[in-house]
This record gives sequence, structure tokens and C-alpha cells, in this order.
Amino acid sequence: MGNCFGFEDTPMMTIGTKTVRKSQMKGIKTYQDALRFMGRECSDTAVITIILNHQVSFVPVSAPFQIVDEIIFKQSHIPTRKLYGRRK
Repeated sequence: MGNCFGFEDTPMMTIGTKTVRKSQMKGIKTYQDALRFMGRECSDTAVITIILNHQVSFVPVSAPFQIVDEIIFKQSHIPTRKLYGRRK
């Protein structure tokens, strides 16, 4: 069975129900970019809650994006999942 996405545009991760491909991953630098990818608008001064390894942190949306277990924005829980390799 072949790779239907091509070598350069493989799925990298999911944010909620959206799949992020390798070519789209270059445009996601901050959590605000990730929320915009999901179709959610947020102000530059908004603060979100992230959950990573059962630890809760409050970070501004302008913080650099990293793959976490869950993003909580305006009482909606958005899971993120890595689709390649091992997770630390």
C-alpha cells in the first residue's frame, strides 16, 4: 500500500478534529496560530490552559507552540496528538 499523501506532505499531528500536515506545520509557531488553524479567533492578550503529563499551566497565546495533551480555550477542551515517532 502506497503513501497517498506524498513524502513531503505527511500528517504530523491532530489539533482537535483537524489534521495538520507537514507543509501546514511551518505556519504554526504559537498557540494562537494553532487556535486559528482550528477556526477559533482569540485576542493577542488571551491566556489559555494547557495540560501536559497531568500538569496544568496557564500560558499566553503568544507562547511558542508545543505538542501538549490538551489545550483549554474558553471552556472547550482541544486534544492534540502527535501522529509520528515516539512521544517523550
